Amino acid sequence: EKKRSYVSDIREHSLDRMREESRKRDSVAPVHLNVDGFSVEKKRWAILFLFCFGSFTNAATWITYASVDEITYRYYDIPPFLPPYLSLLFLFAYLPCFFVASQTFSKKGLKFGVVCGGLLTTAGSALRCLGSWPHPAAFAAVFIGQTLNAFGQPFFMGAPTMLAETWFAPSQRTLATTISSMFNPLGSAFGQVLPSLLIAVPMYLFPAPTINETTSCPNNCSSFGICNTTLVPPTCECWDGWYGETCDGYPNFFLLTLVEAVLPLISTILLILFFKSKPDHFPSLSASEMRIPFKEALKSCFTDRHFVLLALTFGLGLGVFNSISTILGIVVGSAGYGDSDAGLFGALLIGLGLVGAGIAGPVIDKTKKYKLLLRLYLVLSSVIFTVFTLLLEPGRYNILAVLMALVGFFATPILPICLELGAEVAFPMEETTSSNFLMASGQVFGIPLIVVTSSMLGASPTLAEAKIALWILSGSVYVSTVLSFVFNASEPTWLKGDTQHLM
Repeated sequence: EKKRSYVSDIREHSLDRMREESRKRDSVAPVHLNVDGFSVEKKRWAILFLFCFGSFTNAATWITYASVDEITYRYYDIPPFLPPYLSLLFLFAYLPCFFVASQTFSKKGLKFGVVCGGLLTTAGSALRCLGSWPHPAAFAAVFIGQTLNAFGQPFFMGAPTMLAETWFAPSQRTLATTISSMFNPLGSAFGQVLPSLLIAVPMYLFPAPTINETTSCPNNCSSFGICNTTLVPPTCECWDGWYGETCDGYPNFFLLTLVEAVLPLISTILLILFFKSKPDHFPSLSASEMRIPFKEALKSCFTDRHFVLLALTFGLGLGVFNSISTILGIVVGSAGYGDSDAGLFGALLIGLGLVGAGIAGPVIDKTKKYKLLLRLYLVLSSVIFTVFTLLLEPGRYNILAVLMALVGFFATPILPICLELGAEVAFPMEETTSSNFLMASGQVFGIPLIVVTSSMLGASPTLAEAKIALWILSGSVYVSTVLSFVFNASEPTWLKGDTQHLM
């Protein structure tokens, strides 16, 4: 009752503020409003595109070095365990940075926060480009640049619900959240494919010469040099066969990091010039309403039973999804499938996930069955992932590909569903605070799951070891599914007035 009274006071104050702002704007540039005083603007789709482009460029930098980790440590002449940490930085950095990002959105608005994310990504990508020469000292620049990119992630991951709430009518809100949140995994897919095209492909086109461990070459072989014992005397040659005798590979990493530096630069310029925090006229009542202060919102994240249950449900699911994406290549490799097979499985996981989310968005907007669809998608994802674990054996490529595609199809829509559901449950909390808290819960579960499963697998696991890791992830999904049935936020879920039911 106390929360309802507080929201009622906010709503009355917001209605007065909305009417006053509308009168001021109409006196300058009259806009036709509907009978309720609300209107959507055509440029909302341009605003959505600008945000999606920025989120895409940030996500593309996350996984850059993961798919070519062996080439990376040889290129920079560093220990093999260092390249994977470039990807884990995004998980570790999210936890402290989401507080800063949420408070920035709360105090400075949508545009300021998104531009901050773009500037961090641009600066980080530029540093990575400067560190593209083959030397251990250059890796320090790459590491710092990757850290800046990781700092920029919460400014994009937490904003989809706020953008949808501010610019879109209730009938299109989930669709907008779905589109904006799906450009993050799409950017990750791009960031995984691009290094394979620019760096890894030459290794397959030009196989390395045979190595004879008993014969030594001159000491001037670089980290990219390999001893060709078919020549007399044995001679150092480039192990990837791409750049002749220089063995430096400089154009490869420079071109890769240059592409991933130019894209966020273009995106950030567009955001600065054309992005807007809010439209001239509010698209709904809730878009016009004030939000509670950040400190009070943060306290509510830990004390609201419904929101905590949702965070546990979503966090476990997101943690499992991130773990699958990280260890997929090693797991399927234990069953005799190659890197190209793992790449296709990953592409199906993300590609069909985008299709599933695209279908789910309009359905949710029309039906408002948030909890029902969340439970349905979790149950189907759990069952299909269990079947994938059971059938992971050599010679079952086609069925495994279909199962991985189905996992993506049913698991990916859980992201926009939970983000919208979190915004509803946490209202009148700022949408970026609720979204960032949910995403942070995914990192809290994702980091230990990745560490545990990766340590179990090692570099060359047996099929039995791989299945144990998959069973750990599968069990986590079932726990998430059970929690979704415990979650029952039926009483406070229509506080906005725009959404009628969540059942």
